Amino acid sequence: MYQQRRAVRSQYYNSDIQFHVNKVSMEWYIENKSMDKHSIAATKTFGTGREDAYFIFEDTLNFKTVTIKDRVDDGDGKYHYVVNKNETMLAREKQNQMKEAFEECIFKNPD
Repeated sequence: MYQQRRAVRSQYYNSDIQFHVNKVSMEWYIENKSMDKHSIAATKTFGTGREDAYFIFEDTLNFKTVTIKDRVDDGDGKYHYVVNKNETMLAREKQNQMKEAFEECIFKNPD
């Protein structure tokens, strides 16, 4: 997976994208993920137009299934969110591709 992470790595000086884990909650957080928001790799190859590769990968690291929601205004300043089925399907396909690539990497290099 490092090779894929490197493929979408930020090209800005001193803005390296870093992975951190909260040792209390055991949740992963990807720092500086928005620094690469315009790269083809982050938005098309490993991500979608609605959710880039870093957000999808962060959900994957935290064992969450990606879900894309749209905000719907109800009026009077109130709103709710509805699942965007098409965008969710695209993001989940990217998530599955990441999982498969990770498995391939693990089995290819068992050390």
